[in-house]
Amino acid sequence: MRCLSLAAVFKNKGYECIFLTADRSMEALITRSGYGNLCLDAQWRNPEGEMAQLLRLIKEYKPDFLVADSYFVTIPYLEELKRHVYLVCFDDLKPFRYPAHAVINYNLFSADMGYNGLYKGTGTVVMLGPAYAPLREEFRHMPSRHITGIKNILLSSGGADPAGMTLFFLKLAEKENRRDILFHIVIGPLNPAQEEIKRRACLLPNLRVYKNVKRMSALMAGCDLAVSAGGSTLYEICACGTPAITYALADNQIENAVKFESAGYMMYAGDCRAGDSFKKNLAGRINEMLYLDAGKLNEISRREQALVDGRGGERIAEEMMKRICSRSDRL
Repeated sequence: MRCLSLAAVFKNKGYECIFLTADRSMEALITRSGYGNLCLDAQWRNPEGEMAQLLRLIKEYKPDFLVADSYFVTIPYLEELKRHVYLVCFDDLKPFRYPAHAVINYNLFSADMGYNGLYKGTGTVVMLGPAYAPLREEFRHMPSRHITGIKNILLSSGGADPAGMTLFFLKLAEKENRRDILFHIVIGPLNPAQEEIKRRACLLPNLRVYKNVKRMSALMAGCDLAVSAGGSTLYEICACGTPAITYALADNQIENAVKFESAGYMMYAGDCRAGDSFKKNLAGRINEMLYLDAGKLNEISRREQALVDGRGGERIAEEMMKRICSRSDRL
């Protein structure tokens, strides 16, 4: 999704953007978004196996940039690519020093990870922090919020919901039975409990269920509280200025979620894999938010929007474009 967001920025600047993927699992999404997709027919866990095909395509298309986004890239793989193209890498975990022309880590805690020292003297451009979060165009220029209280709650659990959080949200809405609050539950395309969720939702007049949301920014901005896993969605929530509670679905989300709470942007309810103790804590956190006054809610909203303005993709593109000569045969 972050590559699609960045592609949209470059498309608006007159570039042609083509995706190179190991397999065809995301081909429908890519082509539906208006971009070409070249499948390498490779194993994404073994990027070296695609190198010959990848270098052939680089020679054929002569791209201005190649953006690499994978947790499985290796130093030899990146070193070889850098010899042939201006190489930009997304990096979340800092597993090693990437041999690239530019590295992006937009996580809230990235400034504390030692990037500047790691890349000192290498010539690599380092883009750190939420100012570089590449959000979709719909999250740019979001208006400021004025929240009078929590009347609409957005509940989101990602595309596949491996921890069954959507059903928990549904049970929570049933238990609370708050007629003064409207719950909005977003279910992903891979959620295994879709039919049960729809069936049970019909019995609750204060519950709305959404799938394939066309404009998530409008839904987020229309809610007074969001509950979401600690991935890139947190930056979208900030851009909308919606007070939020976050939780972790996977190990690589924990540090980011903890940092959002310690910095005063969101509440953190813990790791959803902890079972009943997590669910009890999350329910308690939701109740805490319900009792915050309007002044506190609006202060949180203002701080979120000051952190993320939705122009991260533009900033990345500007940094990349500074360092190359424009050509008419752009990729």
